Amino acid sequence: SLAKFLGKVGSAKEVVLEAQARAQAEAERRAEEKEQKERRKAREAGQAEEASRAREERARAKASREEQERTAAMMKDWLDLHVLAAQIKELAVAACKSRAADAPVTAKQGQLAARAALLNDKVSRWAAEASKLGATAKKQRSAVVGTAGIVKETLDALQKVR
Repeated sequence: SLAKFLGKVGSAKEVVLEAQARAQAEAERRAEEKEQKERRKAREAGQAEEASRAREERARAKASREEQERTAAMMKDWLDLHVLAAQIKELAVAACKSRAADAPVTAKQGQLAARAALLNDKVSRWAAEASKLGATAKKQRSAVVGTAGIVKETLDALQKVR
């Protein structure tokens, strides 16, 4: 009966050792899974941070491109304004000369009115764009306002000639 008892104790000991080994293996497996999960989270966080930085960089580049395009468009409009102002001035001089010679000026006045309307639209659009850019466009904005003032004075003089 002692042998029987020792056999039961031995088999119970084996069962306990097997249970401990299984528990230890399970704990190691869980620790490994937890470590892998933490590494995955860290990797994903790093990728998310990198993706966020890349998005910010793309947004800055896009904003810079858009500002350059707006500035280029404004400069083109500014040059167009000067060309239109010169054309309107020429038309005004021609209208005054033909008026002085008692010749009909209706065609020239029509041209002048059409160009003045175009200029007015461009001045409005340019001023709106310049106000978007703020302080960086103060010089261009004042140049446009000056050009628009000259055109207005010319048109006022034409009205008096009529």
